[in-house]
Amino acid sequence: MQGHFSTSQIIKYSLISGIVAGVLFIAFQSLFAMGTITGRHAQTYMELGGYSILQASIMAWLVHILVSIAYAGVSTIIFAINPSIWVNIAQAITLGWITTLLATPANVFVMKLLGTLSVPALSSLPPVNTSIDAKLVLHIAFFVLVIAILYIFYKRSNNPNAS
Repeated sequence: MQGHFSTSQIIKYSLISGIVAGVLFIAFQSLFAMGTITGRHAQTYMELGGYSILQASIMAWLVHILVSIAYAGVSTIIFAINPSIWVNIAQAITLGWITTLLATPANVFVMKLLGTLSVPALSSLPPVNTSIDAKLVLHIAFFVLVIAILYIFYKRSNNPNAS
């Protein structure tokens, strides 16, 4: 399978797949009986920064979607370089694991930063998450979904008769 996306396609596909996968990530969190990341962030923004529920919810969703787009951007670049199944399996597992490791301290950093409008001390952050749990499954599923969306775009861009 040889295929490369143009720069404009990489940007467009990163935006689309990041938004779709980001929204579905939140929907799937409820299946694991855990509060949503956007809900936890919004609550913290209200507590630390005195934001209204509307302001805090918008901030939480904006942060979540921007992070999802950034993650999808990395995945899209890897896919554009090599869309093979083995590379994509490896990237879903690797990126899922890396993002799971970093998610807890990164989320606390962002919540403290936006909640207090000051840079938190790195020593105040929790350790990386090395657990093999629902969070890892969700992060891997996020990248699998991004890759599935990219594969659809890839097949359509290489088949001019596709509708």
